Amino acid sequence: MDQTDISLLFKSLVILPTDKIETQKFPTTSAPEKPIETKAESSLTNSASDPDTKYVIKKNPFAILIKGDLKEPYLETGSSFFKITSALNIPQASKHLQAFENKIDIHNYECVWCIGLNLAEEKSIRSMAHDNLIISPDILTLKTSEEKKQMYSPLKNFISSNMELLSQL
Repeated sequence: MDQTDISLLFKSLVILPTDKIETQKFPTTSAPEKPIETKAESSLTNSASDPDTKYVIKKNPFAILIKGDLKEPYLETGSSFFKITSALNIPQASKHLQAFENKIDIHNYECVWCIGLNLAEEKSIRSMAHDNLIISPDILTLKTSEEKKQMYSPLKNFISSNMELLSQL
């Protein structure tokens, strides 16, 4: 494979000792003669002290997934979203607000709060079976105090159980 193709397809390429042997046994005309080293930030870490080197994928700590058209109203100063995050002592959470996309893998995050998703999106999120997830209705459409309490109570419990993680943001 051409070196430019490799850099387009992969963030980094690691040639393992077994790969080097196979490359030497079966050379191709387009493969370089020495291993390709591509520098890129990786989300993998390993422990050099372990003989069976284990890789651990670092997860992002927190994400708030929101329906795309709701992002601007939520980020407006004085919005219900800002009032709720301030009351829960997580004003930094607004920096982690992102539009929901069906292709997103919520397992890349340790803690996920979904807001205002439609039923199909909610079903898609639930099918991923994330261990640390809460789904809330659109905060801006809640009218009665009963609706607000039904949304706020589980959210408050969720945030308090994840406060150690959220305090690191």
